[in-house]
Amino acid sequence: MLFLNGTWVVNNNTGFASLASFAVSSGFCTGTNTLDFLVINAPFGYSPSGLLVSDLSGTAAELAPYRATATATLTNDFVVGMTITDGGYDYTTRPQ
Repeated sequence: MLFLNGTWVVNNNTGFASLASFAVSSGFCTGTNTLDFLVINAPFGYSPSGLLVSDLSGTAAELAPYRATATATLTNDFVVGMTITDGGYDYTTRPQ
């Protein structure tokens, strides 16, 4: 099984007979992304397990800079709140 940033994305259970390819085209986030491979061995002496990952590659396209707009809420000349409007680039979600 393959997980991207902790979310299950691919389940290739082909056994040892042949290699299996996979592609992940969604679920990526800004910054570092992590692929985790989960290999589960068969129960008690049934057979060995293994994982071969070969020729792993990836491409990414950088998003053009986008300006968000913000409107401050003032109380006694202090900023006490802010409304942020973005065009769909998710600037309003707190980074993890």
